[in-house]
Amino acid sequence: MLAAQQMYAAGKRSWRAAMWLATPWNWFNNYVLHLGFLDGSRGWVISRMAARSTRLKFKKLGKLIEAGRRDGGTKTA
Repeated sequence: MLAAQQMYAAGKRSWRAAMWLATPWNWFNNYVLHLGFLDGSRGWVISRMAARSTRLKFKKLGKLIEAGRRDGGTKTA
């Protein structure tokens, strides 16, 4: 994911807590605060997909960080 690579290049290295906190926050933000529930089941699906995307972004960031530690900090993609 491009977003994870950009976060890695920017020096972001804390990802575990962000993955577990940002995912439900993203769902809540889309479904409740942005009134996704008014769209019915479509709003639910869209909110879940947005939250999943956030989770996958941080998971990919974690893989980049781990790969960088194994390679001595030289891997960027």
